[in-house]
Amino acid sequence: MAKEKIEETQVEEQAEEQPEETVEEQPKKPTEKFHRTRKGGIILSSIFAILMVAVIFLYQGPAEPRVFGMVPLHAIGLLSIILSLIVTLIYKFFTDQVLMKELKKELKGHQKQMKAVRGDTSKMSALSKKSMETNMRYMRQTMKPMLITILPFLLIFQYLRGVFDSTIIIRLGLPFWPGDLGWIGTYIVFSMIFTTAFRKILDVV
Repeated sequence: MAKEKIEETQVEEQAEEQPEETVEEQPKKPTEKFHRTRKGGIILSSIFAILMVAVIFLYQGPAEPRVFGMVPLHAIGLLSIILSLIVTLIYKFFTDQVLMKELKKELKGHQKQMKAVRGDTSKMSALSKKSMETNMRYMRQTMKPMLITILPFLLIFQYLRGVFDSTIIIRLGLPFWPGDLGWIGTYIVFSMIFTTAFRKILDVV
């Protein structure tokens, strides 16, 4: 009995001597800088998109020909907003966004590595091959949205071409760009702006 008591006492002393186990650190959350960057990007994109909407509906473009009762600039501006949103949603729901983000990250990593080993031909060749394979996987993800949108877009553009033909939508007359914008140039500019804004807001690659 005395021996057992001595052993129990030793165990208790050892337990007291041992430092308390530290609480496991929780997985690190994304840094505040990342949140600020993402939030800031969304805010800037939203502000820029709103400003573009204001420009579209305040700028005095040609009054004819009208489409659905709207002047050309308003019609093309509204159409570019709607189509940009539709395309962004199609990319969001018909592609594997997690995979696309990973592939995009891989491509950036390959580019950095290729810059670092620019003088090594064999390593450059191997990295170039990996980069091409990653890029092909990325492109395959984009094929489905393209197939979904290509026919409706062709029909819409054919209709706009027949309506507006050679109509000048925005007169520029700038020193570095003396030309003017027709319906296709106006649509491309607006579409690029709104697509970028919607992708940033909806977190679409």
